[in-house]
Amino acid sequence: MNGAAQIPRNTNLLLEDYGTDRVDQVDRLSALMQLIRTPAARYANALTYLQQEDLEAAKAVIEDLPEEHVLKVKQESERWRMLALIEYLQGVKTNGRSVAHLTIDEQEALEAIIADERDRPATWAQNILCFHYGKCRAPLTGDAKAAPKSRQVNKRAEGGAAQASMRIYPNPASKYATVAVHFGAELEQAVVVVQDAVGREMLRIAVQYEDQQILLDTRDWPSGTYAIRQENGGKVLTVERLVIER
Repeated sequence: MNGAAQIPRNTNLLLEDYGTDRVDQVDRLSALMQLIRTPAARYANALTYLQQEDLEAAKAVIEDLPEEHVLKVKQESERWRMLALIEYLQGVKTNGRSVAHLTIDEQEALEAIIADERDRPATWAQNILCFHYGKCRAPLTGDAKAAPKSRQVNKRAEGGAAQASMRIYPNPASKYATVAVHFGAELEQAVVVVQDAVGREMLRIAVQYEDQQILLDTRDWPSGTYAIRQENGGKVLTVERLVIER
């Protein structure tokens, strides 16, 4: 039986469980999502764990996705970004705070996660900013020809080319870090380069889009400071530091 066919049957099971009133509603929803093995249900299951602040369980669900499903490129990108969001939330929790008490830098890190995406990690990050800090964006209008409404201003449209920029989050990081780059110009052999503390090149990643997010798997990196360099046309545009802590 496939995931779609399971939904009515599993929903009935959930309704029967509601009648017993034995467990918390979030636990019930989590139980249902565990029975439905679609990618959407996996994300819904992860969300229930996030609501319970069980971040390790949420991460395990997302990490296991490739074992159950063959993911397309965009789906794999969403999965990596979701893992980066979970690690970001772990960092906040480790510091003894909730998402209701984020610093300005931490709010900006969430904005970098969102960028102009409309997928699940972006939506959940946006909900945090909107609910706690009033930083909301308009929903899509439904007009397929219209550009999505965004919180961000198109700097190039205001006059002149936008400056290149780079954001890294979370920073410090432990297992994953996302590098969000903006070039503000036509790409000419654009790359993001990672160097260790003594200047040795570890990674050279080709960039295909003017605005792009690159997820770094840092689990095997020794603790320390790394230089992340943004280049276009053979010129260095920006350099930022990434700190890896264990």
